[in-house]
Amino acid sequence: MHQISAKSTPLYKRVFPTVGTALVGVVMLIGVGAGIATRQTFVVAVFVGIPLFMAVFGVMVLKQTVLRLVDEVWDCGDTILIRNNGREHRFPLAAFSGIVCTKFRNPPQATLTLREPDDDLGGEIRFLPPGRPSPLSTPPAIEDLRSRIDATNAHGDLRNP
Repeated sequence: MHQISAKSTPLYKRVFPTVGTALVGVVMLIGVGAGIATRQTFVVAVFVGIPLFMAVFGVMVLKQTVLRLVDEVWDCGDTILIRNNGREHRFPLAAFSGIVCTKFRNPPQATLTLREPDDDLGGEIRFLPPGRPSPLSTPPAIEDLRSRIDATNAHGDLRNP
């Protein structure tokens, strides 16, 4: 059993959003304080409007990128163990129809597609893969998993999980 998700996932899922939100809040407070101190309502409006826009835009981007990531993905040989929000899910390789790994996204993401959606995880399981040798290559752990999923599917081992 070895981990095929990056150990930096908590940093992307929890630390970066928290620090970003705190930074936007501090900028807003400093700007509003300066605007009130100088009695300039335009400054107050700018330092409230722009950070609010940044916060809304940031939440939309985070929802599409890092907030959908699962915490950990473990390769257990003929099964995959998913840990997310304190829950564990175990799926046989036959439960997956494939895996893809993005190349032109930072951080890169791997997506496992389930044949039948799970109640908690949905139809896709996204995670950060481990490091890769070059920016345009796929991590060896992902290539190995892809070949085993393809071999399982090619042999007709399509039992329901």
